[in-house]
Amino acid sequence: MSGPRPIRRLAPVMTSREASMTNPFEQTLHELFEQQARSTPDSIALIHRGDTLSYAELNRRANRLARHLVRSGVRPGAVVGIHLERSLEMVVALLAVLKAGGGYTLLDPGFPEERLRTALATSETALLISRAGLPPLVSGPPAAGPEVVLVDLPGVRAALDAQPDGDLRRTASAKDLACVMFTSGSTGTPKGIASSHQALVGTYLGQDYADFGPEQVFLQCSSISWDAFALELWGALLFGARCVLLPSSDAEPALIADAVAEHGITMLQLSASLFNFLVDEYPQAYEGVRIAFTGGEAASVAHVTKIGRRYPGLRVVNGYGPAESMGFTTCHVVAPEDAQASSLPIGRPIANKDVLILDADLQPVAKGETGELYATGVGLARGYLGRAGLSAERFVACPWGPAGGRMYRTGDLARWPADGVLEYVGRADDQVKVRGFRIEPGEVEAALMACAGVVQAAVVAREDRPGDRRLVGYVVPAAGVVVDGVGVRATLTARLPEFMVPSVVMVLERMPLTPNGKLDRRALPVPEYAPGSGRGAATPTEVWLAGLFGEVLGVDAARVGAEESFFDLGGHSLLAARLISRIRAGRGVELGIRALFNAPTVAGLALLMDSGVTGAGVSGGRPVVGGRVRPERLPLSFAQRRMWFLRE
Repeated sequence: MSGPRPIRRLAPVMTSREASMTNPFEQTLHELFEQQARSTPDSIALIHRGDTLSYAELNRRANRLARHLVRSGVRPGAVVGIHLERSLEMVVALLAVLKAGGGYTLLDPGFPEERLRTALATSETALLISRAGLPPLVSGPPAAGPEVVLVDLPGVRAALDAQPDGDLRRTASAKDLACVMFTSGSTGTPKGIASSHQALVGTYLGQDYADFGPEQVFLQCSSISWDAFALELWGALLFGARCVLLPSSDAEPALIADAVAEHGITMLQLSASLFNFLVDEYPQAYEGVRIAFTGGEAASVAHVTKIGRRYPGLRVVNGYGPAESMGFTTCHVVAPEDAQASSLPIGRPIANKDVLILDADLQPVAKGETGELYATGVGLARGYLGRAGLSAERFVACPWGPAGGRMYRTGDLARWPADGVLEYVGRADDQVKVRGFRIEPGEVEAALMACAGVVQAAVVAREDRPGDRRLVGYVVPAAGVVVDGVGVRATLTARLPEFMVPSVVMVLERMPLTPNGKLDRRALPVPEYAPGSGRGAATPTEVWLAGLFGEVLGVDAARVGAEESFFDLGGHSLLAARLISRIRAGRGVELGIRALFNAPTVAGLALLMDSGVTGAGVSGGRPVVGGRVRPERLPLSFAQRRMWFLRE
């Protein structure tokens, strides 16, 4: 075979017919946003907790902060950390960083401080934007770390108000750094994916997998540290649409359903696990949605079929793409005939991007054969920040495209069937996906090994119940040392994000080995979520809750102790949402997931429910909020007019 199918001619919009029109792929994110702000200055750009910002006001506020950052030393290529919750201020800050010429890295305040400090050190952050109410990530004398700008201090606000609010002169190019996203690393340290403006712009401009435009309303509900965040924000701001910021750092399904109804959300992106949950528990949330994106893990044929039959006008897009390719790289629009399939394909490459399926010698495999998937095109990241060796290993020269081209080795296995619609097969290594998050077991194993008394550790992803994929940790203690699995798990919660903490940690005498002395992962025992020796459920409310715990966790309710933590019994955030939904349906009591984290036992929840304490996250049923009708015709966005002109 002489070569794979030809590399597609990428991005028809990359060549302009009009010499006076600037090539959009040579512009930065903030320049495209500024053009949109001039085109639709009074249109609403952001909504959060009832507060709004128009495109013009968002641009002015970002300009003021950008000038302050420039005076503080931010230059092209500098990394600026943003340690803020999802808010209007967070978006103002990231736009300001770009306008100042730097690249932003979003540091989720919900993540453990140790992990955030590691990200700061790894990215060599030049400056940190935060607020006074958050725990400080930088301590000691100024020379010990980056300068910190607390945007909520009166003195800082006064200084910002005094700055000019006009657009700044161009300081960055399209190929300069725009953002750094941290993902799980196999060596035990998260790795920072450094992406350019061009990588993000190429993922959204000139696309047909979604109807980007001013008539759309996006819900920004993904973790701000995830690549999905970019689609929800830039998919709105580059096209004159509205972006509604979910009023919570936790993407609770009930809050998502409420926000969709209240704001008339038309574009909704969820991981496959969360998508399935909404289809099961809140299917009415999709009534006004036009396009539902799902991805991050294998989509469920049953769930996309179920919601498609309920709302035939809903377009469900199954997307695939690593963060190193700035999110979506291939897409498949679900069709009625997919209901008969055993699994959903991941589709065909989107505009400006392409994929190749190659063998170990970088030679193409025949149609129908399995090979490793390589991503190429303008969406590729520049590499891993500060890790030249790993970058060279994963971002390699592309022998099947134009000279100088690169491709990213995803580690995913795939195949091209005869119809040319890409099928995902699995992984070529140990990396796993849990609830849409990419996890390197090696990083979790390193955290386990750092726990006192542990000399061996292993982590696997198990799906002992259909649709419930969990991480399970296994440790071997040092000779003569007693190690408690619950205590080890508690230690990890201070070091790792919630989605990386194993649902259970089992203590073994020894690890099972293969005949050649390697760890035999398939021989690791089935996890046991055994309760302690505390009392059983006593009151009627406790007995009812113990039954719900057992139903949601898949354990015998008789084994659920009144003082046992839901999370020590194998619970995680998505199962917590399911439990809250069951409580709401059964008793009409409104509990937030945060209440469960604060009172994770049967006894604790029963006390909240029986006392009716409203300040602890308990209240009566929430009112049903109707969708908002937008009958008016909206003007074309700047990007839409440009794309129309280029194609005429």
